[in-house]
Amino acid sequence: MSRLPQNLFALSRLVTLNLQENQITGQIPKSLDSLPNLRHLNFSNNKLNGSVSKSLLTIFGMTSFSGNEALCLNSTKCSSYSTNSNPTSSPTPPENQPKRMNKRTLISLTTLISILMLVLFSWRYSCRKTKTDSTNSLAASEGGK
Repeated sequence: MSRLPQNLFALSRLVTLNLQENQITGQIPKSLDSLPNLRHLNFSNNKLNGSVSKSLLTIFGMTSFSGNEALCLNSTKCSSYSTNSNPTSSPTPPENQPKRMNKRTLISLTTLISILMLVLFSWRYSCRKTKTDSTNSLAASEGGK
């Protein structure tokens, strides 16, 4: 697990920041709000905590922060996330936070369904061809009498 380096947010020309699925811990620094050129941000599926500013949620949406169980994405539920001087206590995770299907799962599921459909259509075509061939051979054998 790692923390976000503070000097990262001094990069004023930063346009894209994709840090999903890196087991990053800690809070999202307020200085992230002041990056003027940042257009794409993804902190999903880490171990971040604290609250996300309304401006970041408005610009990048909730999906950019999803999968961080201890991260507060709803201002009405953030009261339990007040900053605590005791570093051993952990914030209570938000309730009923929807879990999204990750990209690998979606690709795997799509591939599996495609393969099953291909097998089904191949089997069906094979059955029809066998039935047609047997009908033709029966007709040929009766015609030869």
